[in-house]
Amino acid sequence: MIQIVKNKEGTKIKEFICDKKTDMVNIDLRVCGMGTTCFVIEEDTIYILNSKKEWVVATKENVTSLNGMTGAVTLSTATTSVDGLMSSTDKSRLDALYADYSSALTALGV
Repeated sequence: MIQIVKNKEGTKIKEFICDKKTDMVNIDLRVCGMGTTCFVIEEDTIYILNSKKEWVVATKENVTSLNGMTGAVTLSTATTSVDGLMSSTDKSRLDALYADYSSALTALGV
């Protein structure tokens, strides 16, 4: 699966997120410009499109933004989860909130 996250207005620079590296072959490179990025969830890797229309592994030296974030971009586990799964940290937080409000939720029939 491929999701386009952002189109940089007035350019061909786009930001994509793919489940697997093999999904990247379905990106239409004719509409993408140099600097287009693709985050591959399965590998936890960012690829950047060079001027030869080749995907190269991005390093902190050649990526300036991802998904609207700039500077040193770090994706948390929850951001990279797939198929509705969440990180254990987020699950613990959600459980704690539920415990705090369980009596109110029960009274509401939730």
